[in-house]
Amino acid sequence: MKSIVEESVFQEFKSSVFAVLDKHEQNNISLEDYLLALWAVIEKYKNQKPSYPLFAIMIDEAFEAPPSKFDEQWIAYENHLSWTYKNGSYVIEKYKDGKQVIIQSNVDDYEILKHTILYQIVDFRKLSPDKINDPQSFFGIDSGKGDTWYNFTPIDYWSCAIRGMEDHLKSPVSLFAANFTKCTWAVFAALLSLGQVYE
Repeated sequence: MKSIVEESVFQEFKSSVFAVLDKHEQNNISLEDYLLALWAVIEKYKNQKPSYPLFAIMIDEAFEAPPSKFDEQWIAYENHLSWTYKNGSYVIEKYKDGKQVIIQSNVDDYEILKHTILYQIVDFRKLSPDKINDPQSFFGIDSGKGDTWYNFTPIDYWSCAIRGMEDHLKSPVSLFAANFTKCTWAVFAALLSLGQVYE
């Protein structure tokens, strides 16, 4: 595994998250309500220093926290945010003329997390229950904005997020692994993205 995240740190985080998932295995909270609760938990801890133990606590608390009420102003976050860590800061990129172009540098890590969770809340609401419950949903469901969802329960969401993180960290060619360079709120945003798209 690359030295981006120490093996022992990752393994402890992985074990903590899977213990949380085992604890809540019988919890039938919908992914939409879970994400709304997770946003409330994120706001609760936003002034804390990000750490992998804190992330595990937040994942746990969101299973039982009251969901936030959907705010129509969140529609402003309806588009996926493309970001990464480059040259010592977080940057936002846009695909233009066949390549990724940096359109903003020195982006605040908490703002990346805020955009990511609110985008997911807004985007997930566009998926119809019929499609989510379709036996073929594991092939992925397009929200209509060009983004695809592969996980539809909090357990699957976090299982895939952790497996995705592990696979990217092990890969010698993964560009996504750079998002785990340092433990910030953007790392949690990267995990949320994997929870949505990793199969």
